[in-house]
Amino acid sequence: MDGKNVKRKANWDGAEKSHLLSLLAGDGIIEVVEVKNNNYAATSAKKVAWSRILADFSSRYGEKRDERELKDQWRRMKLQAKAEWSSFRSQTGKTGGGPPPAEPSMMAKEVKRLVPTEFSEIRNPFDDDCYITGNNPEAVTAELFIAGEKRPSLK
Repeated sequence: MDGKNVKRKANWDGAEKSHLLSLLAGDGIIEVVEVKNNNYAATSAKKVAWSRILADFSSRYGEKRDERELKDQWRRMKLQAKAEWSSFRSQTGKTGGGPPPAEPSMMAKEVKRLVPTEFSEIRNPFDDDCYITGNNPEAVTAELFIAGEKRPSLK
């Protein structure tokens, strides 16, 4: 900032987040916004999509938010959903009784539905929380690795 006092904007409420989600879910917008290409066509399409989202959002809530704030909120919603799902998965795998873990929120479930590829798990055969290494023919157990065994070569 330039040293001036900038008034803090109001926090996002649940209705605003839900409306943003519904705008992203409609008319194939999510596919445009989430494309990973960084070429001119993709960037132009994203710019048009976010402008459209902003116009629809502003028609409901007024000039309360700008495009950058919408993008930042979407990024934060994805991060929050990932954290909820990660916690849920790790709590589900625990043993020892006790109450079942809390389900992820409806918002997290909707975000996962919109961008399922963002929630794919990276499995590590040497991780205690991972599935058994027998499911992965390229993996060796930790004992074999320590003993000097190498992974089979890929053909």
